[in-house]
Amino acid sequence: MAHSELLIQASNLGARVALVQEPYVGRERQVKSQKGIRVFQCADHGSGTVKVAIIVFDADLHIRQSPKLTTNNISVVEIHARVGEITLAFFYFEPNQPMDLYLAHLRRVHRQTGARNIVIGGDSNAKCSWWGSPVTDRRGEEMRGALDELGMCIVNQGEIPTFDTIRGGKRYSSYVDITAMSPDLFGLVDDWRVCDNLTSSDNNGISFLISSKFVNTSHINQTTRKYYTKEANWAQFNEKLSLVYSRENFTKDKIENLKTGPELDETVTSLNKYIAEACTESITLIKRKDVVSMPWWNEELAALKREVATKRRSIRCAAPVRREFVVGEYLEAREKYKSEL
Repeated sequence: MAHSELLIQASNLGARVALVQEPYVGRERQVKSQKGIRVFQCADHGSGTVKVAIIVFDADLHIRQSPKLTTNNISVVEIHARVGEITLAFFYFEPNQPMDLYLAHLRRVHRQTGARNIVIGGDSNAKCSWWGSPVTDRRGEEMRGALDELGMCIVNQGEIPTFDTIRGGKRYSSYVDITAMSPDLFGLVDDWRVCDNLTSSDNNGISFLISSKFVNTSHINQTTRKYYTKEANWAQFNEKLSLVYSRENFTKDKIENLKTGPELDETVTSLNKYIAEACTESITLIKRKDVVSMPWWNEELAALKREVATKRRSIRCAAPVRREFVVGEYLEAREKYKSEL
């Protein structure tokens, strides 16, 4: 899928993180970054073409890349939340390359990150009944064995194929994209589904949520700056804090007479709370301005995109006698959309 169209699709879904395989890379052989997103990918310009990238839309989400574990085919990052960390290992396994080196790298990722909470996902180019394929091949057996060894749980469900395209008037589909998670995360996954409206891609998208029970909504900010102090009402700020100090008896003597660690912790927590309340009432909050936008995108393109998605879905439901006609309608609509895009 074109890089810019992917950003639109992910933004429309409200995604905070997108895991992208075989992205558009251009002459630089890497995904180009732009305002409103952060891109995590292999940084070694001399090692070939990037096949996977992790794109982050949420500016407040604190993420650290593992450069020594990231290659053109496997990207690894850690998401930091107040209650813990989640490791993401996203991959694309070349269909004409043996599985053993790829799987050895996944084992290395699991071992070196020491991850208790890990998400492993991507295009394995391997077929196995465990993730929905009607058949199991040798690559599928190897992949399943490695996931079993790592104690991973398969999240895939449903009957929509993850790869679905029309070539030469014939439909080709398969189930080769996998989402697997460690047991602690497995119970927190919600709404895993295949999205079959990515009209410029042969692969369908996959979306899922991880419950906020784990990833706390109070994200760790990349910066401590939260307020626009040039527009502060300092008189109101001082008045609010003075009232709090008086009511709670916050004095120098009281602070100096604290005897235990828990007493100090409780006092600091209370002070932070009251200072934050005073700031919120008297100082303007900083608003994030870095949002993903495509100035060339318009309602006409959006309508064409919806039409292609509708005609593509209709192929699965078409009676055999109408199948050739429905496929022709879909291909015509897709070519028109691509031309306009």
